[in-house]
Amino acid sequence: MASMESIRSKLDVLAIEEDKWAKKYYHLMLDTNLSNIRMFLEAFAKSRDQFSRDIYNFLNNKYVINNENKTLRKLYDIQATRHLISAENIDPNSLQNILLYISKAETDTYASYEAILSDMEGSSMKKKFSNIVERRKRVMLKADNIYHDMIEARI
Repeated sequence: MASMESIRSKLDVLAIEEDKWAKKYYHLMLDTNLSNIRMFLEAFAKSRDQFSRDIYNFLNNKYVINNENKTLRKLYDIQATRHLISAENIDPNSLQNILLYISKAETDTYASYEAILSDMEGSSMKKKFSNIVERRKRVMLKADNIYHDMIEARI
């Protein structure tokens, strides 16, 4: 088990990363002219903003909401595969590129949450943080599913 100070430090870094990803999504949203792409980017950016707030609330021992974000309701229930993509290759007007980028980013972020949760083994913080991790997992799965369904629809 990692020390409480180490866990708090990792959570702080994670919240900062959530903020950075939200900004990336918002910037991509400004670069596209297509409303359907803007919708996906906005939904995932708002989700990232909410997770950042949840982590800061968790660190400040405030109550963390245990229900799904309104943002999640905007996302579609689809199945997906995982692919890698770098930010340099993003075409802001390509739905496939944007969904692939979001899917990869959400998967990587979820892995960070899981790593921190495993560091909390035996800690009183684990149960409370596991609620946030579970919601993060659902967002990751939604992103992955949306991308996969779009690919299947084209075949």
